[in-house]
Amino acid sequence: MKNSMFETTESSAVFQNLAEHKDYRQLVYAAERMYGTGGFGNSLAFCVAVEGACNVIVPVRAQYIRTILMELSMMQENLLRLASIAEAIGYDRLSMMCWSEREYVLEILEKLTGNRMILSMCCAGGVRRDLNIKEMPEVMDEIDNIIIKTQEIRKVFETDKQVISRLKGLGYLSEQEAGEASVTGPGAKGSGIADDRRMLGSYGAYKYLDYSPVVETGGDCYARCMVKVREVIQSAKLVRKAAEKMPEGSICAQMPDKIEGEWIARVEQADGMDTYYIKGKGSAFLEDAGIRKAGESNEKIMYRVVNYSPEDESLVRLTLGIDDCLKER
Repeated sequence: MKNSMFETTESSAVFQNLAEHKDYRQLVYAAERMYGTGGFGNSLAFCVAVEGACNVIVPVRAQYIRTILMELSMMQENLLRLASIAEAIGYDRLSMMCWSEREYVLEILEKLTGNRMILSMCCAGGVRRDLNIKEMPEVMDEIDNIIIKTQEIRKVFETDKQVISRLKGLGYLSEQEAGEASVTGPGAKGSGIADDRRMLGSYGAYKYLDYSPVVETGGDCYARCMVKVREVIQSAKLVRKAAEKMPEGSICAQMPDKIEGEWIARVEQADGMDTYYIKGKGSAFLEDAGIRKAGESNEKIMYRVVNYSPEDESLVRLTLGIDDCLKER
């Protein structure tokens, strides 16, 4: 396999190696397992890249189903990160509130797909299975309850002195600095940059849902947390709107046996923009492939920690406020 444009990243090297032994249909399963909580978004990004290279148009119903599952996936991921941040600042009750709402989201995913985390729903050309329509009225009631409960979580973040004092001013990143570092996700939106791949309407049903990104201007950990809280509410409303507007029709387009083109797909995840690159070689196998995770651009924010020692507990809050995956690095 040729050297990929993403060869410098560890995740890309792993995916390249897999692409040497698996055809593009098998690679969908590998993409979903590259990262835990954002699995569906990774399978979606890979499928969008394959569809672009093959010039395949995904059926509208499949686009709606993808959007519903993508937003539910982002909800559970954002709630997980908010729970981790609340725990890091010693606010156990707030942490449990976030964990509780995340559990409800996972239960919704299980009702709709049969799985909680690794959904195995996305495939090149659309989705593998239709949603369980019989569950939709009950799911919509649960979505409404999640919105109400998340509004309560938002109120705590907005008014609690402990939350504000321990997050406000921490890890400040100006709009200019965020732009120069090419930061995406809450890192960019928390610094006033309305950068979100969903508003371009290049995948999913977002172009039918009047999507606009959540933006805060504080530029610190508190602003990034508020982006996450508000995005949970926004995602829930998008799920409801997509379910109400979803048309009947096919859920998967016919895919060719050979991939001859190349494509770059960018998909918005809870932590920012994930990028997948593929290049076909005239067969079901790829000539080249690569990944760039949002966390690899979010690392650029970490130069802000130069004033913190590794023993400083503020470093934990700062790291979690940017991207919880960074705490492992």
